[in-house]
Amino acid sequence: GALVTFGSTSYVTPGLGLNLLRLVYRYITRPRVDPGSLTSRNIRLCGFNLIYLTQKTSELRRELNECISCLSGLDECHQTNEDVPLDNIIPPIIGEAFDFRTKAVEALERLKGGKTVGKVVLENDDNPFHQSIEI
Repeated sequence: GALVTFGSTSYVTPGLGLNLLRLVYRYITRPRVDPGSLTSRNIRLCGFNLIYLTQKTSELRRELNECISCLSGLDECHQTNEDVPLDNIIPPIIGEAFDFRTKAVEALERLKGGKTVGKVVLENDDNPFHQSIEI
């Protein structure tokens, strides 16, 4: 698993405008992370601030097209400003799917056993965005 954050939205209060005191307080009291301790604890932490790309749409388009090109299984990843079709993207291989509520421990045991091929997926039927996976 991983903790991935996009932006720094927790520093502002939506709808209330800019509150400088709150902003400074939240910035000063933000969690500190020692990168050296992440490896020994087997933790991955990613952070992204993509707001600057709202003014650089051609750069964003070029980078997204390169990602799509790479995911399409092409021999080379191409940087282009022309839209790359999504038709050729190779989906990930799903080896097994387990029910989140009743089979999570079994899924973990399969991963620990090292005998899995492809992605091991935990399905959550309560998720409104859930799409059943057929293997």
